Amino acid sequence: MSPRPRILALTAIAAALALAGCGTVSVEETADSADGAFTVVDDQDREVEIDGPVERAVVLNSYANEFVRAIGAGDTVVGVDRTSLARLPYLPVDDSAVIAEGLDQLNYEAIAELDPDVVVLPRNAVWQEAAQQLEGFGIPVVVATAWDYSAFEDTVGLLGEVFGQPEGAQELLDFHAEIDDLLTERTEGLEPVPVYLETVDPYLSVLPGSGFHALIEAAGGENVFADAAGGDAQEEITVDPAEIVSRDPAVILHEFEPS
Repeated sequence: MSPRPRILALTAIAAALALAGCGTVSVEETADSADGAFTVVDDQDREVEIDGPVERAVVLNSYANEFVRAIGAGDTVVGVDRTSLARLPYLPVDDSAVIAEGLDQLNYEAIAELDPDVVVLPRNAVWQEAAQQLEGFGIPVVVATAWDYSAFEDTVGLLGEVFGQPEGAQELLDFHAEIDDLLTERTEGLEPVPVYLETVDPYLSVLPGSGFHALIEAAGGENVFADAAGGDAQEEITVDPAEIVSRDPAVILHEFEPS
């Protein structure tokens, strides 16, 4: 799949706001051994050993599934979460491949039956539980948080290592950098735009640490609720409509499903 639809969607947000940024997670070069095993460092700084080239993978989170397809490894995916299947109807799997109803509701028996070489899931999933439950089956778990725009570059690099697609990963990064450079050129000197972003739920906005907050900042905007406190585990918070008005956003963005 071409990476263009998702990245162009992000570009539309960025063009409405301002400058783009880069990521921060750590990725270690893989160390090949005689039997084909290699080691990567995921975004929780865990060293994860994978036995040989990845031919079968379980990938949770729609963003991660898009990235895996964009780098040229989509044909390795044999298991996904329900949301990925709903959001991405073009995935080459059907309902029988759903092994998780949510990021905290994984069917470990179903995962084991698929016999994947690796399971990839984001940091807001139950990755500690998954690693423990799947250890007995010899299935490694890699944490790669594709929804975190601030870690975009390193996440793509990490997935390139995991799936043996460094060239595909670099192609995606180059395409992204091309857009970033163009936006930087065309928005140089502009003042940051105050932004209110609302997720699919009414008045549910975002805080620092969420993927949407990172997108706002990467585009040169200012999240009007960046200083709010009391968010949930997803770094989201329900806000008072009157408070939205008082913070006077110049741009209001609302998420619609599937997005």
